[in-house]
This record gives sequence, C-alpha cells and structure tokens, in this order.
Amino acid sequence: MYAWAHYLMDRLTYGKDEKLLYWLVADKYDDTSKEFEYLCTFSAQQGFLQSNTARVDPGQLMLIDGTVFKTKSAQDYRDLHKEAPNGIMVCEGGLVAFEAYKRVSERAAPKRAWVFLNGTVEFSVGWWVEKVKQWSVANTEGGKSWILPSWTNKTFYPGGREDPEIKRLENEHSHEWFMERCGGEPCPPSGLVFKDFRMELHVGDYPFDPALPCFIWIDPGYAGA
Repeated sequence: MYAWAHYLMDRLTYGKDEKLLYWLVADKYDDTSKEFEYLCTFSAQQGFLQSNTARVDPGQLMLIDGTVFKTKSAQDYRDLHKEAPNGIMVCEGGLVAFEAYKRVSERAAPKRAWVFLNGTVEFSVGWWVEKVKQWSVANTEGGKSWILPSWTNKTFYPGGREDPEIKRLENEHSHEWFMERCGGEPCPPSGLVFKDFRMELHVGDYPFDPALPCFIWIDPGYAGA
C-alpha cells in the first residue's frame, strides 16, 4: 500500500509520459514473493495491470501506463546498478547485508527515490537493528521507523495482546526471545562486549596504509579453535 500510494503521487509529479520504475529488493528473490503478489493482485483489482511474470526470480510487473515493478536479489550487491528507480522496497531488510543497503541508498539518489524497508528482528545486532533504533527519533538521515508487534495483527491473533496463542508463546520462552520475535523489540545480548558498536561506523573498506601499524586477531569462541 505504501508503494501504491507513492506510485500515484509519483505519477502526478512526473506526468503521464514518464516511465516510472520501482524495485523490490531482498537477499533472495523468494523473499520478494509476497510483496510482488500483493502488488499484482491490487493493481489487477484496480484495472491497472497490463502484465506480470509468474515467477519472481526475477519478476516483473507492468502497469497499463508503462510503470514497471522489478524484483532484485541483493546477494551480490554489485548487481544493483545501471537503473535509477523512482522507489525501492527492501523486503525482509534484516536479512540484507549492510553493503547491499548502502547500494540501495546510492541507487535512490539520482531520482531522490523513496526507500521503504520491512522485516522482522532476526538478530539483535547489526545495521538493521541500529536503523530501527536510530530512526525511531529525530535523525540526520530523515528516516522513520515503526514497530508492529505480532498481536497487532487481529486476523491471526483476534485477542490482541491477550490472545491465548500470544500468551502461550510468552509463557514458553524467555522474555528476551518473546519481545524480540513477537514484540519486535530489539534485545541485544547481555554479554555484548562492545555495546557502542555501530555497523555503519565501525565496518567498511579501508585501504592498506603501510605507514600505520597492522594487527590481526581472532575470537576463538566456544568451538575449540
């Protein structure tokens, strides 16, 4: 619905002759399938659909005015190139590598495209969780984030927060697991060593400088390394 609303606004902004392009990006093509299916169904109901592929690997949907929605895999982020979309949806954003997110941000720049990310909190570390937290308040990137707990889906859980199935999950699992998987609240491990670690700040490509000291180290963990 977010994409559809912005498509209508983009059509008014660019006029009827502009060929609009939108991407559905995910780590794997299959992770775009539900969003692609929703767009096909909704555009057909509205009488806007001209054609669509049966598969999403890759997939393409075309509207009667020439607008195209394409599916893209981010497994090799270098393949996210050539085109400048008017909007980009990142499906299951928590599974997409940070480098792929940076490439999406880059491809959005030429046409000042909107970028919409959705997904679940799979792990409580990494760039995805950092963005959820960062965009929940005023920030320099202009991002906004919303958390929708499982129990807000009244189709699956008619009783909301007090639904018997929600209460069962809460009783069977730890508070951290329940709040992360059902409440959508990131719960970083209590043993996290570098609590101020930020993916976007501390991870990157840095060329070797022979004038600087170089160290290499490993954390053997629990595997007996």
